[in-house]
Amino acid sequence: MSLTTLLHNALSELHYPLDENELRAMKNPIGMMFGHVRRKGAHRIAHQGWDLAAPEGSSIYALTRGELIWTHRWTGAEEDKYGNQILASFTYRKKTYFAFYAHLSDFNELRKGSNQLERGQELGWTGTTGNADIDSPHLHFEVRTTSAQLHKGLGGRLDPGEFFPELPKLPRQKACFI
Repeated sequence: MSLTTLLHNALSELHYPLDENELRAMKNPIGMMFGHVRRKGAHRIAHQGWDLAAPEGSSIYALTRGELIWTHRWTGAEEDKYGNQILASFTYRKKTYFAFYAHLSDFNELRKGSNQLERGQELGWTGTTGNADIDSPHLHFEVRTTSAQLHKGLGGRLDPGEFFPELPKLPRQKACFI
């Protein structure tokens, strides 16, 4: 873990979602940041969160005290684009938000009847499930305003940079082959 991450996690209200937070790069030099538009054939798609590069199996963490809202195990179906997923609530500046983690290799099962999370609690591990490229394991991370299942578009989603203003300044992964 870098000194920057250690200091952030010690001094900031919100814990980083990963030990090392590096923006994932694509063929497109802007990387995968919130709201950036990419083309899929004739369609234009606005990216709904941030993709943070991480080796397969890297731990992901709860941002702060909160509650596990739901988990989803990847079905392997083509329409199951996010793969293994977690949604957890958290309170920040007296408002409730939801942290969404996707493309996980796996996630922890909480004890029956206990879904309270602690700041920095390990929730699961990065991976390549869903439509994530097998050569580019990463965490797809979103901040949401609702616990409902969301699909296309930016509705119900906020830029993670509002919660981690230093993230846009983080290094980008040097090579990605998708």
